[in-house]
Amino acid sequence: MKAQTIISVCATLFGIVRAGPIDSCDVVPATPSVKVSSGTVIGSLVDDVEYFRGIPYAKPPIGPLRLRPPKPIKGFGTIQATGVGPSCPQFTVSESSPVFNHVAGLSNVMEAIAFAGALGNETEDCLTVSVMRPQNTKSHEKLPILLWMHGGGFQMGSAQPYNASVLIPKAVSQGKPFILVGVNYRLGGFGFLGGKEVLADGVANLGLLDQRLALEWVADNIAAFGGDPDAVTIWGESAGAMSVFSQMALYDGNNKYKGRPLFRGAIMNSGSLTPAEPVDGVKAQEIFDIVVREAGCGAVPAGFKSTTLHDTFVNMAWIWMLTNNFDVEWVEMDPLWKWIHIVEFVEWKPTSSNNDKEKLDCLRGLDYETFLNATTKVPSYLGYHGIALSYYPRPDGRIITASAEILARKKKYAAVPMIIGNQENEGTMFGIFSYNLTTKANTISYLNDIFFRSATRKQVSGLVDKYPRCSACDTLNATISDTYPEFRRLAAILGDYQFILMSRIFLDYAPESVPAWSYIASYAQDTPILGTWHTADLPRMFYKTDEASSGIQDRYIAFVNSLDPNDGLADAADDAFTRWPSWHDSRQLIDFRANSTGLLDGDFRSNSFNYIRKNLESFRV
Repeated sequence: MKAQTIISVCATLFGIVRAGPIDSCDVVPATPSVKVSSGTVIGSLVDDVEYFRGIPYAKPPIGPLRLRPPKPIKGFGTIQATGVGPSCPQFTVSESSPVFNHVAGLSNVMEAIAFAGALGNETEDCLTVSVMRPQNTKSHEKLPILLWMHGGGFQMGSAQPYNASVLIPKAVSQGKPFILVGVNYRLGGFGFLGGKEVLADGVANLGLLDQRLALEWVADNIAAFGGDPDAVTIWGESAGAMSVFSQMALYDGNNKYKGRPLFRGAIMNSGSLTPAEPVDGVKAQEIFDIVVREAGCGAVPAGFKSTTLHDTFVNMAWIWMLTNNFDVEWVEMDPLWKWIHIVEFVEWKPTSSNNDKEKLDCLRGLDYETFLNATTKVPSYLGYHGIALSYYPRPDGRIITASAEILARKKKYAAVPMIIGNQENEGTMFGIFSYNLTTKANTISYLNDIFFRSATRKQVSGLVDKYPRCSACDTLNATISDTYPEFRRLAAILGDYQFILMSRIFLDYAPESVPAWSYIASYAQDTPILGTWHTADLPRMFYKTDEASSGIQDRYIAFVNSLDPNDGLADAADDAFTRWPSWHDSRQLIDFRANSTGLLDGDFRSNSFNYIRKNLESFRV
């Protein structure tokens, strides 16, 4: 279902109300309430699940706090957390894109992408968590926590659409109750702006710092909801899964807060590590420069030296020379109007700057719409550039000390029991937008120019050679139709590099002493064009109750409770139950199919795997 559909359902249930202070005239319904360190939170009860939505965990990152690390919120009194809650500013995708007309049926397929449309209730004041727990949970119960980080390419998405209407009642029925926590974090240019100016100001990877602060809020407050702060599993999909790895790797793996680990387990759906150029690298700098230029905060013509009233007349002279707009009109203008124009110019002038710090200060001083529009003038990930993301966590030498593959190889991350896996056709949703690729040479140039700019053409050509353009050559993508000549090949490369084979690389780097389980999902092979596409798991994890959904949900519930996805599900001798072997014991993945589960050896596409792993540091994005 579309995000709008999900939101309309949520709006019907709860009403779209931003969590905020209660006026004295408000009538507080007889609903659950919890006292936390910052105040009292009033929630709602829907179908045996108690919801506390949109609880602030940080001060609003607006005004001078825009493009700054998050600051813990001190106190908010009493808030009514019964609405859907806010979404952070979105870099949304228009269905008027030419690709929707070029590929027959794509608009209908995109209906299934949960974050394809506008979420509503967007605001910069969005740093909130939503807590969902079984009805009548008491503060002393110490239930395990599943903390959800949404996906959306680090440019859109929200904790809004995801609820616990299926997962928590199922867990309670199995005697394995838990608490679900959804986290909002800053996106796009608000949370993942790069560039040398950002690095110098110490404000890189703000979205990751938001997530970290949310984890600390959970550590401080979840016991009041009946949760166990020592039993947190972090879980994410797509960019959320990459965020999970980033949280594991933050500060070289130091996940301690007040002397205790912030989490004990991790689940990564469709994402893990991705090799990345530094925050002041060429790609990140290009994005920063575009945003600054579009915002009107870039370098100004020589001669503009001051923003003070004292220098205004000098600057006016430069305007006349550069634009010739103030000749006769200015001379004949009434003196009062001259001063009005001068004042307007003084107010406008600070939106142009040629000093690194002034550029950031200028961005912080912009109105919301102007800054948002500037941040969306870069390539979208649901577009021609695909998952060569404009906004992405990048090494900054402090929060993320090195590229992800180096941190994983050197084991500079918090190694906890983990589940990691992917959809069978991860790359189709991203490859579909590059419909002008008709030859192998086109594909090589596309990958070299947009994705792997540090690699040689020979290295990229070698990668493309590992993916013959034929349906019979790739059993994992055999069900996918060729919407343009290079689609199948490009989809396989993107899916392997960003997701499927990168997960295997991470699993091989992981210490054998820490258990890990891996999966592949193939339950949507009959979907036109996309197959079992990226994000096909979202409705199955949160909303559906079919065979494939149950296989995933039951194992996740078991993992959250005991860090073992097989725990208590069935006797090992039961033929109807597929026991999920750990990766290090078997190098096998569980295969979630439409009507059953099975096992798959984890050695498919070994030539591609070996080549990517060998050239990993050249294939940074």
